[in-house]
Amino acid sequence: MFFLNRNDATDYINAHPEVVFTRAKTDVQGKPSYVCPICGNGSGESGTGLTTKDGKHWKCFKCGYYGDVIDYIGKTNSITNYSEMFELARDIYGIVITSERGTTEEPQRNPVSTREEVKRTPTDYREYVIDHRGGDTSYLQARGLSPEVIQKHGYGYDAEKNAVVIPYTNNGRTGAQIRYINIPEQGKGMRYQNLKGSTWGIFNEQALYGTDPVFVTEGAIDASSIEEVGGTAVAIISADNADKFLQYVKDNKVTAPFYFISLDNDTSGRSATQKIVEGLKAQNIPCSTFFQDIDAHDINRALQSKKQALQTKVLEALENVETRTPEQIDIENHRVRAILPLFNQYVKDEQNNRPIPTGFPGIDERIGGGLLPRFYVIGASPTIGKTTFVLQIADNVAKNGEDVLFFSLEMSKEDILAKSISRHTYEICIREKLNTSLAKTEYGVLIGNRYNNYKQEELDLLEDAQREYARYAEEHISIYEGKRTSNDIMQTVQKYVEVTGRTPVVIVDYLQILPPVPEMIRATEKQQVDFDINVFTTMRRVLKTPVIVVSSFNRGSYTGVADMDSYKESGEIEYSCDTLMSLQYDIPEEELGKTNSPGEVRKTKEAFTRARRANPRELILSFHKNRGNQTGNSVPLLYNPMFNYLEQNWTKADII
Repeated sequence: MFFLNRNDATDYINAHPEVVFTRAKTDVQGKPSYVCPICGNGSGESGTGLTTKDGKHWKCFKCGYYGDVIDYIGKTNSITNYSEMFELARDIYGIVITSERGTTEEPQRNPVSTREEVKRTPTDYREYVIDHRGGDTSYLQARGLSPEVIQKHGYGYDAEKNAVVIPYTNNGRTGAQIRYINIPEQGKGMRYQNLKGSTWGIFNEQALYGTDPVFVTEGAIDASSIEEVGGTAVAIISADNADKFLQYVKDNKVTAPFYFISLDNDTSGRSATQKIVEGLKAQNIPCSTFFQDIDAHDINRALQSKKQALQTKVLEALENVETRTPEQIDIENHRVRAILPLFNQYVKDEQNNRPIPTGFPGIDERIGGGLLPRFYVIGASPTIGKTTFVLQIADNVAKNGEDVLFFSLEMSKEDILAKSISRHTYEICIREKLNTSLAKTEYGVLIGNRYNNYKQEELDLLEDAQREYARYAEEHISIYEGKRTSNDIMQTVQKYVEVTGRTPVVIVDYLQILPPVPEMIRATEKQQVDFDINVFTTMRRVLKTPVIVVSSFNRGSYTGVADMDSYKESGEIEYSCDTLMSLQYDIPEEELGKTNSPGEVRKTKEAFTRARRANPRELILSFHKNRGNQTGNSVPLLYNPMFNYLEQNWTKADII
């Protein structure tokens, strides 16, 4: 039960469309998409369903309907009066409306005007469940459940709602979920609804306190399907309840000896499965995955279409676990036969193997098509443009609809934005064939009092550049400025993934100025760098995210040809990263000195001075390590430092 004022209630309802919408099979640009409850668009295998730009209003391009969640609730219930729509939405979401003065529409309750749920005793639906037990079970039997299993689990039927009543409990308190029967299977409309005030709970909770291994499923009907073929199962009601289930197990003395995690075969189900497995293992509770290698969306569909195969899998799993000690289970979980199904799942998951273009074709070609969940290190000497380079990659990634977290330990967020907008003024001039003298430098963008001297044409260009930048950056780029430890960055990224459900590209600028974590405060600089490298390696492996880290060179490499020894405090860098690159000036070999004699050293310094003063500067990105791809190759680049712009140098050989 939530106590909110009317505006907050509207915001909350629109922020949680999953309560009334059914997830579509396909997401749109990485964002959740839902089945249109009006026409069913999105219920097919490749349908995208409803789409949103602002996260509040949803558009169906099949039937043309556009509105927020409350509008859709009204439309599907044939309500045209907005107040009536809102009242129905309020009831569905279990919200009590408070006034700004703190009084409620239900004066006997104790309201507060807040977005947080009031800590109060939830409604106990024990009497409701008992009153509706039994009744019409034809729907459940059509789903493959026998009368014996239906009766055992206390299913009921609410004739007024024409819905199956599903009871669940939490330490003796009864909650209830209803499954509407008159909603077609293709997902048109709302299927499930937790009754208002129901506490979170577990279906068949008592199974956790027995001596049989337990299968953990998402839905109650899935749990009953496991019991239909000889297993013992509980349901957590939704994949979103993974953390609640782990906390429940931690807080209670459950006795079940082993858990088979059997959530649905979709993105949210697989993610929750991994979370539960890792969480149970952290509590030293034996567990393993089950069902992911069965070709069905969920356990109940497997029961309906391939009951014999499901039964064989369940009985085989139980037979194997009954004779294994925790030590044997640990050994078995590390065998390839246990890892291979997870490997196949990983390979099939598009998020894990979808290359993200950097915007530089030559670079993408050399790293396997684009950025993958790997650890990339880019080294360079000062002022060569390494921040500008990774920032341009960040912008290119965001243009493709991918999220980027940019950790700038040295530059301010204002400097970062000014660089990108400066580049856009130059790109617009090139694209629109305008005089490039109109383009603005970073400081020309950043220093506001200069604007008073700009012509209208220059002001228009700045406005266009900012608008063009905002079009992709507003939603997809996050900038974190200031000193943060590697652990801080890891925690920030973890929280971002948990809250948004999206896996970002992570860029850290730069490695050697990361402050040490407390336990490394007395360590040497090399030891600190090694520690940070290990954190980033772990992050890319656990979160399956591309991680790009900028590294400085040691002083001896400022005017030489870069190699693996050039990276400052390199320690773990060359061993732990997947791709090791260097950005340096592209100076013809004949312009460099051949020896360490004063004359030859002076010759080399003069060559580097000319390279630094050139506009555009000719740079070369070299690959010293490139796991899974060819090393020793390079990509020639042109860098216009005045407008923070890099491009591939197509006038030179593509591979050097």
